[in-house]
Amino acid sequence: MTKQGWDQNVPLTRRARPGPVPDGADERRPPANDVSHPGTLPNRSGRHMILAVWTINDTANAFYQCSDVNF
Repeated sequence: MTKQGWDQNVPLTRRARPGPVPDGADERRPPANDVSHPGTLPNRSGRHMILAVWTINDTANAFYQCSDVNF
């Protein structure tokens, strides 16, 4: 998730977010048909971007999902 105070009018970079959030997923086995990753979001206000990355442990593949949210 982007840092509080990020400028939505400039291109989004890695510096706009504080760092990865651990998810606790076990990537050594295939996922179930319905997967959820509960967690607590940091305290934010205004518009933010959330970047989710799913990496596949035994390959070079990764899937990316970006969500535009407003708190």
